[in-house]
Amino acid sequence: MRWINGVLIGLLLLTGCKHFTEIKTEHHVQKNILPTSDVVKVEHTSIENLERLDQFVLFADQHKEDRIRLIKYTVEGHPIYFDISVTGSEIMVTIDTTEDKYGSPEVRTYPCKSIDRVITSTEISYNVKGCPNDNEIELVYVSHDVEKENFFAFQLKYGTNDVVEINTKENKLELKLNENNTVNVADFQFTNEQLNKIYKLMIDANYLNDKTLTSKCNQPNKQEYELNIWINSGFKKFSWANCDQSEDGIEMMQLADGIIEILKETNMYQSIPELD
Repeated sequence: MRWINGVLIGLLLLTGCKHFTEIKTEHHVQKNILPTSDVVKVEHTSIENLERLDQFVLFADQHKEDRIRLIKYTVEGHPIYFDISVTGSEIMVTIDTTEDKYGSPEVRTYPCKSIDRVITSTEISYNVKGCPNDNEIELVYVSHDVEKENFFAFQLKYGTNDVVEINTKENKLELKLNENNTVNVADFQFTNEQLNKIYKLMIDANYLNDKTLTSKCNQPNKQEYELNIWINSGFKKFSWANCDQSEDGIEMMQLADGIIEILKETNMYQSIPELD
């Protein structure tokens, strides 16, 4: 009888361990069930794949079935998962905080009514509304208002042998028109509105993320770029060439082109006589 009882207890323990393992495995699989294209990542002032969230908002407004995952990272770098789906006129939001080591480990689902998107010259926000007790769930909020930062400045140098330098830290604009002619614009400044646009371009380019860039290529008339960014107490530096066709290279070229386009709109740039 003792031997039989021991075998039964052992079987029960094995069954319990197997059941626990299956639950953990299933939970892990759930975190990877969606393709990468349906995952939006939000980390401080960095957003990846935001266009997919825009598509989801459009489908939700049209009551088309859709699903998406939003991953928001805490200051400590822990992920919080938002699984959002549209079924008819209802939006279901499941929030999983089991990997947030400093939060309450739980999984909760909320039925809501709508999703609201607000994009202004200084902020981006997405909120799910009409949840229980008339609450809202904040999905994304990113400010690109330079006046809310303690310090924001950048230096962009580009061309063959640094033909142009924009330096908001030193209020400087320098253009080398040819070997014998260099124009220096003293006390150069962007307006706050223009700086906000540039800050947003940087956020769209995920400027806080590490990037793999190169200036090594054999393209004729290669244009090289260097971008230095000071934000509060942080600093980021990027160097690349316009022949860098990697995803990061293309992203940084779009950022640089956007900054240059805003530069050309400034009154101080347009008033340089040599450019007429």
